[in-house]
Amino acid sequence: MKKIILLVLAVAPLFSLAQHHESATDSPQDLNQILQKEVRMEQKSGAIIWSEDFASGWPAGWITIDSSGICPWVYSTDGTWGYFNGNNGTSGTNDIQSSTASNGFLICDVDSANNVTYGQPSGSNYNYLSTYFEIPPINCATNSSVILEFEQKFRYNNSVSMNVLVSTDSINWTGFDVSGGLANNTISADPDIVTLNLSSIAANQPKVHIRIGWSARVYYWMIDDMVLREGNENDLANLSGYWETGNELLEYYQTPLSQLTPMTFKGAYTNIGNNGIPNVSQEVNVDFGGSSVYSASSTPDTSIVATIDSVTIPGTFTPSSGVGTYDVTWTVSSADSVDLNNADNTTQRDFVVSDLVYARDNGVTTGSIGNFSSNAGQTFKIGNLYETFGSATNCAVYVGISSDATNDGQIIYAEVYRWNATGGTFDFVETTDDYVISSVDLGSVISVPLLNPVDVVAGELYLVVAGHYGGTDEVRFLLCQAVEEQTVYGYRADGSLVYLSSPRAPLVRMKLNSGGVCAESVEENSLANISAYPNPFAEETTIALQLSSATSVIMEIIDLDGRVISTTKFGQLPSGTTPLTIEASSLAAGMYTCRITAGDEVLTERIVVAK
Repeated sequence: MKKIILLVLAVAPLFSLAQHHESATDSPQDLNQILQKEVRMEQKSGAIIWSEDFASGWPAGWITIDSSGICPWVYSTDGTWGYFNGNNGTSGTNDIQSSTASNGFLICDVDSANNVTYGQPSGSNYNYLSTYFEIPPINCATNSSVILEFEQKFRYNNSVSMNVLVSTDSINWTGFDVSGGLANNTISADPDIVTLNLSSIAANQPKVHIRIGWSARVYYWMIDDMVLREGNENDLANLSGYWETGNELLEYYQTPLSQLTPMTFKGAYTNIGNNGIPNVSQEVNVDFGGSSVYSASSTPDTSIVATIDSVTIPGTFTPSSGVGTYDVTWTVSSADSVDLNNADNTTQRDFVVSDLVYARDNGVTTGSIGNFSSNAGQTFKIGNLYETFGSATNCAVYVGISSDATNDGQIIYAEVYRWNATGGTFDFVETTDDYVISSVDLGSVISVPLLNPVDVVAGELYLVVAGHYGGTDEVRFLLCQAVEEQTVYGYRADGSLVYLSSPRAPLVRMKLNSGGVCAESVEENSLANISAYPNPFAEETTIALQLSSATSVIMEIIDLDGRVISTTKFGQLPSGTTPLTIEASSLAAGMYTCRITAGDEVLTERIVVAK
């Protein structure tokens, strides 16, 4: 075990070369504060020290610190008036669905301020606006632990820090970034629950100062229902769970049978209670078809208050139950102490063993990318690294196309590169024919065959990219979850290799056939298309599932934090169109992803519950 404040992933790569990094957007301004990684979990227990739900408007004594002069935090009941709110800022929308939203909340509406003051286009006209609010000092002199909770909703870009600053003298500040690592241009959960353990700073202090704000260009940040609580005596919270494979230590969300290899499970947890807790360990359990197929635990250790413990589960797991979805659960617990809040002790994720698909992305789309910021309008390629662990034939490349109407009729292609350890370069291996996007391809995953199949063997590293030829309306490729830096690469028009900073996995996958033979043309997918109507919906929506051949189907509903809310297994469904109903009664208002798995193929559809 390694005790750390910030979770750091160590990487021992197969390759090392000097590359340039790129951004799909502008870079944020630097902040003066050094920020800690936010600890996010559900507390909702412990004696209340102080609270504010903004029922009486802007609280007396609270101050704004708006160096921009045009964008103070304000009390609101109607949400954002920003240009990108869906109606070009003609009325307020997207208001937070917090516990007491009806009596108002606070908002920093930087998009509205920039649009009103500087106008469009945002890319050249908008400025970074630095704006904060500060709460009068709160007396925590008799409290041995202090937990700050609030509900928020936000959308941001440029990977800016969302700062909660805490001080006992109003001079020296400790900062927490509460963005949770959300992908750029993505709306947060609504509401997103933030819980920060301030005990190391605020416990037994007569004056606790709290300042909240950011320096941002676009979108908004809303806050409501702020509470300071005492912590529970014993309270562990699981923070993360993930797996690593091979020399590159990469996560794969779909792995064909030919590429199965031992997986190492890792994770992190923290102690948000008042006491050090002995004999704490993180257990991982893998379930397949309703039965546990693997279970192991980290070495027990004492968990110190407000410390993040990063652990590696001893041993490895190699899936051996066949094609299908494997559900993974990480649970933190103590053999000696009773946890007073078990709601935050687990993390759940899943991966798929497939026949053909090799995927770095999790299939839950969070946005799209059309080019690098320095390469606008020019030829562009983007993709993922893939390490190979067995012999197979790369027949085609799967590419996710955004639903933007401007993609219709445009041309894309895909390419495969192999790492040359001697030369220290990615060498070109093969390409596809040009593919013309049609209207039925919008918002879907297409399979583009390589001109000549590529044989892969164990111990190789590939870069698989999708590309377009530039132009005014650039083709946009789908992006999914956040991944490690220097695992998403692309090429500028001048041929230079670059990697994305703060990357998300492009939906660019390998199609690997273990039989060594590829079809002469694009194989017709069993999963042809999905669509939801009505969408948004208040009571129910129907997913029109189109299958070109009979296959088993699983439907999952996933929230914006990546949590699987529900899983429905339909078994074998016939070819043709089958309606699948989603009821809103069990879902809170907000945005979700409906993920349909048909055999080894996956499609997603964004759905919105509007209550």
